[in-house]
Amino acid sequence: MITRYSLLVTRYSFEFFNSNFFVMLSFTRTLRFRLALWFMAVLGGAMVVLGALIYFGLQQALLNNVDITLRNAAVRSVIPSNNDAADDQLRRLSFISLAPSRLLSLDGTMLQFDAAFPVDLPIAPDLLGIIQAGNARFETQPLGSVAYRLYSAPVSVNDGVNNTRVAAVQVVQSLENEYTTLANMRRLFGILILVTLPLAGLGGWFLAGRALAPIEHVRRDVASIIGNADLSQRVSEGLPDDEVGKLARTFDGLLARIEGAMSRERQFTADASHELRSPLAALKGEISVALNRPRSAAEYRDTLSELETSVDDMTHVVEDLLTLARTNNDTKPADQPIEVVEMVMGVCDRMMVLAHEKSLELRVKLSADQPVVTGDRSQLTRVVTNLVDNAIRYTPAGGVVEVRVSRNVAHALVEVQDTGIGIAPEHAPHIFDRFYRTDSARSRENGGTGLGLAIAQAIMQRHGGDIGVASEVGVGTLFTVRLPLVADLTA
Repeated sequence: MITRYSLLVTRYSFEFFNSNFFVMLSFTRTLRFRLALWFMAVLGGAMVVLGALIYFGLQQALLNNVDITLRNAAVRSVIPSNNDAADDQLRRLSFISLAPSRLLSLDGTMLQFDAAFPVDLPIAPDLLGIIQAGNARFETQPLGSVAYRLYSAPVSVNDGVNNTRVAAVQVVQSLENEYTTLANMRRLFGILILVTLPLAGLGGWFLAGRALAPIEHVRRDVASIIGNADLSQRVSEGLPDDEVGKLARTFDGLLARIEGAMSRERQFTADASHELRSPLAALKGEISVALNRPRSAAEYRDTLSELETSVDDMTHVVEDLLTLARTNNDTKPADQPIEVVEMVMGVCDRMMVLAHEKSLELRVKLSADQPVVTGDRSQLTRVVTNLVDNAIRYTPAGGVVEVRVSRNVAHALVEVQDTGIGIAPEHAPHIFDRFYRTDSARSRENGGTGLGLAIAQAIMQRHGGDIGVASEVGVGTLFTVRLPLVADLTA
């Protein structure tokens, strides 16, 4: 029983530890935790560097103060005596104990010393050579548990001719107080770091949370948009013009493009369904009638001919829809130079036969300075062809269709003007909509699918241009195509 209880406790303890371990592991992978950790690391590093600068600066300042005190004491510890007749030059010196000091001969013999001087302090092996060369030296020597700062300087006697070095004076001071001060400073900095870093971590956690709150707001909005499949929502509302705001506006741009793509897809599906429903129903009816009873070969041939015509109409609609779908994508059109005059002349040469069949006059007025644009030649040719074809199609016999090419400062202009039936003002804003037909004259029976002008407008938008229209019922219509010149595209 005890063994079973122990196994259960061990099992649940392991499961608890395992689950909490992974929770903590995922917690440490959060950006907020890493930012707080980096904040602690940067602040800790800055405190260490600042503390080291202060510590070593104070250490040097304390040693400099000690060195100044020792040098001044050494200068005043040995003075010439009044016994100028003494035969020994050392007898001409007076030793005054102003600090723990001692007087040494040049061979290292201790001549005099102060009672406070630590006589066990050793003499460095190279010290006498330095003294005989006339140089002084500072050094730090340990003696037991105490460190001493020692200053050694040569002592000279004037014999009436020159100064002669006869001895060395050493002045010493314990560094116990200085070391205690430095130890207190190290302890203070250690306590300061131990107290400050956790507080810095909490502060970093708080600041990171505040900094990441807009990002979390953006994340929740994007998740809501994805969850609700509502691409009309935007995530940058209420955000400032900072890095997060720019990120949110980038998301908005992405959402707008996705929304536009999905809208075009839905539009394509709806248009295809709408335009193909009637022809398919007609095909179904004709086939049903043909199969309703036996017919002669001639009757079957007539039925198949009508079916072929219906299929051709549907094929034309589908091709126009696919062209419009390809034109509406966001890919950049081909970047090739196009001479507008040459392109328009090619279109008019092909359309001249159609104009003659309808007893129309097709006039062409070309610019003398040969404007050049860049883009997809086949697509731009389709735009001009569509406009000229419409002008011929909706102009009564005996009318005039005039095509003009000119330019202004920034654009090449292609104008197609007719003396046709015109467009009523209420219809003009909608003529570039898909499948929009103004009246019975503009119907599929007259040869159109209602997609030509929509395709032309989409092509112009991809090329950075536009199409304008001016019309008067019973007088005629003027379409104006504007395309950026090469100089403006390369500027």
